[in-house]
Amino acid sequence: MSRRIRFRKEALKQLSSPEQLDQLIQVVTPRSWIIAGTCYLVLFVVFLWSIFGSIPTRVEGQGILLAGGGDIYNAVAPDGPAFLVGLLVKPGDQVKKGQVVATLSRPDLLQKIKVLEHYLKELKNTESQLKIQSEQAIAKNKDEIEAQRASLKQVIASTELKDEHLFQLLTIRQAAFKKGIESRQNLEDTYQEYYSVKIELEGNKDKLVELDKEEFNFKDQWLERLRQLSLKITDETLALNNLVIQLKLSRDVISPINGVVTDIRSTLGSIINVGSPILAIASEGKGLDALVYFPPEAGKQIKIQMKALVSPTTVEKSEYGSIYGTVMHVAEFPSSSQEMISVLQNEELVKQFSIKEVPVAVRIHLQDDSSVFSGLKWSSSTGPKVKITSGTLVNAMITIREQPPITLVIPAFKKIWGLE
Repeated sequence: MSRRIRFRKEALKQLSSPEQLDQLIQVVTPRSWIIAGTCYLVLFVVFLWSIFGSIPTRVEGQGILLAGGGDIYNAVAPDGPAFLVGLLVKPGDQVKKGQVVATLSRPDLLQKIKVLEHYLKELKNTESQLKIQSEQAIAKNKDEIEAQRASLKQVIASTELKDEHLFQLLTIRQAAFKKGIESRQNLEDTYQEYYSVKIELEGNKDKLVELDKEEFNFKDQWLERLRQLSLKITDETLALNNLVIQLKLSRDVISPINGVVTDIRSTLGSIINVGSPILAIASEGKGLDALVYFPPEAGKQIKIQMKALVSPTTVEKSEYGSIYGTVMHVAEFPSSSQEMISVLQNEELVKQFSIKEVPVAVRIHLQDDSSVFSGLKWSSSTGPKVKITSGTLVNAMITIREQPPITLVIPAFKKIWGLE
């Protein structure tokens, strides 16, 4: 206790000493002033930033790259059912309109062609045999008709002589009857005999005409059988040619457009029905567009000409950044699954882009930059040394609003202080 009192007395004595009255008292060190100044400066900068700065509000979506102004098309099976036996292209390949991109096998058509070829062979053999039979039958019938015709001509010649003789006899007896030297009965008998011969002569001439008709009809019947068989062969040949054409057309899967293969929809050996998609092709266009699907609440806030950042899933975003883009079109209504399938031609992509809710389709045109390898303008570098093609999946961010930070803080303070 005594030591404490003594220390206090010495301290008071030093403070009251006249020798120390002209010395300054150091209250704050220079270092403290620097720290304080720095804090005030930071607060001032933050204050200015909160008023004049801006914080972007962004929305995110998923999508796929398409050729500028282009769409996705399917190369489909022209006929079916068929087996997929060959894929001639792969994703990323450039294809031309009309190019064969896959081959199919139609065992059913091959079987039909085989059966029809065998049937045609039998028909042609039958035709050859029928020609021989018809020639023989027509020749035989002609000989028989000729014999009948010759015999009938002899009868006609004999009847004509008899007719001429009776005509002369009738003339004589008519004259004699007028003179009264011939009886009526003899005259009538001559008349009757004359007209009987006349009728017989006309009948034989008719028979001669009938023989001509019989010969013609007999020949025509055989020729008609040959004509019918020939028509049958023609019809079956046409049917065979149609099957061959159908086989060729159904064998080749053709690209409907110029573009880039984006997806293979079927596997080798699988059964393909008519109209089933084999692969997807993105059409060519000027530059690249991103067809991106956003949640409906976000889609309502997106406007044309808004800026976007598009990140291909095949490129490392942390290394190359994103591609600059501009919103060119915003759908008025959310896209149904049917609408998305009609555009994307891929049910798996539809499921991926609409996992939670019905999305809004937004088309973003990517900015070009001919000075870099990819031909696109990147946010943080010159981009990768690869070509970015249509059919690539992407993630996209669109800045829908930029506002001073203070506008975000004021509502919070109002809520805390109960001013709302």
